[in-house]
Amino acid sequence: MKKLLSILLILACSLAALAQTTPAVHQEKLLEFYQTQHYSEAAAYLKSVYGAETEDAKELSQLAYANMMAGNLPFAEKVYLKLHQQQPTNLSVLFNLASISRRRGDDMNAKSFYLEIIKTDSLNFSVCKQLAAMVTNPIDPEKLFYLKKANAINPVDPDVAFDLANGFNLSKKDDSAYVVLKPALMADSTNG
Repeated sequence: MKKLLSILLILACSLAALAQTTPAVHQEKLLEFYQTQHYSEAAAYLKSVYGAETEDAKELSQLAYANMMAGNLPFAEKVYLKLHQQQPTNLSVLFNLASISRRRGDDMNAKSFYLEIIKTDSLNFSVCKQLAAMVTNPIDPEKLFYLKKANAINPVDPDVAFDLANGFNLSKKDDSAYVVLKPALMADSTNG
């Protein structure tokens, strides 16, 4: 009787251990999907391994990325939002959510994610540039605010310098426009 009980205990422990192991992704197979740009196949493969309802951050990140690259933006957004609940200040997740929102034409939602990034990283040049680009009026105070901030972070970026100088020029602040353009022009080795 003791032997039978011992064998059943070992078997039960083994089954419990097997049930708790996470499915293994064949990295070579996944890498091949990515290298050949077969993102839909990568997304389907990851979904078959992890399941759609996983809560693991690494698995969610891989699922979201593959689906975003495959163009399945609604599913990618759903997964990134789940990740965002787990990691509300994760810059990569916030950037991807903003990017998805922009691609789907939802600039208000994208702006809210960019503003969350600014709360965490107030000197993020890329976000300042994106926020400025979302405002169409070249002399809008909000656009000029983000362009000034981006220019202060990176004064040699030609796109930001041009847009800011253009805004100053249209606002009849020609001296300010020249001051903004000067560092960018000096950094441009082809200009001279």
